[in-house]
Amino acid sequence: MQLIPMLRKVGKILNPLPPVGGIHIDDASIRILFINEEGKSTNASLRLPPGIVENGRVKDSKNLTGDLEDLHKKYFP
Repeated sequence: MQLIPMLRKVGKILNPLPPVGGIHIDDASIRILFINEEGKSTNASLRLPPGIVENGRVKDSKNLTGDLEDLHKKYFP
């Protein structure tokens, strides 16, 4: 086994990359991005009905929470 690939393997074991994610919510949609430990990314989005978020402020937290839960269950089980 070559030294450099072996050291990279050991480095991944000793210092693994953590999963990372982000979420963006605006008046019209929710967008989620998730990057797993291997660097593979998954993204999803959901169009929001009018009135849930207006001018950047949450107006209907109950429905927003439900939409976030649905999006999470569908794409990130």
